Amino acid sequence: MKANQKHYTLLILGIISTILTLSGYYYVYKITIDQAQKQAFIIKSLELDNGNKKQEDKLLKIDISTKDKREILWSYLISDDDILDFIKSIENIANYSSTELTLSSISTADLNEKKKDQIGYIKLHIEVKGNWINVNKALAMIENLPYEISFDSLSLNLSDKKKWDLSLNIKALALK
Repeated sequence: MKANQKHYTLLILGIISTILTLSGYYYVYKITIDQAQKQAFIIKSLELDNGNKKQEDKLLKIDISTKDKREILWSYLISDDDILDFIKSIENIANYSSTELTLSSISTADLNEKKKDQIGYIKLHIEVKGNWINVNKALAMIENLPYEISFDSLSLNLSDKKKWDLSLNIKALALK
C-alpha cells in the first residue's frame, strides 16, 4: 500500500507542475503579446511622427518658395491708409484719358464691419463720359490698376452723336 501512495504523490506533483508550467507559459505569452502591441503602437507613432515631420518640411519649403509671391499678393490689396490714394488714382484717370469721370458713390461699409487684418471690399460707382476712344482708354486704365478689382453692372451707352457714357460698379479688395 505504501507504494501506491508514492504514485499518488508523484501524480499530484506532476499535475501541480503541469498547472504551474501552463500558468507560467500563459503569463509569458500574455506579457509577450502586450509588449508586441506596445511596440507596434510605438512604431506607428514614430512613423506618424516622421510623416508629420516630412509634411512640415514640405510646407516650410512651400512657405519659403512662395514668400516673394505672397508679398506681391498683399500689394494688390488696398490698405486702410491707401484708400484715399486709390480714389485719387481713379480720379486721375480722367486727366490721362481726356474724359469726364465722376465717382457717384463710394462704400466702405463691408470693410468697416471687418476686424483688423481682415479682407473686405471697397465699392465704387464710376461714370465716364467722352468720345469712344477716350472712354475705352479710361476703361482699360481702370482694368489695369495695380489692385484686385472686379467689375459689376458695366453699361456703355451713346448719349449724343459722339459722346459715350460708361457706367460701372467696381469692387476692390481691401485690408482693414
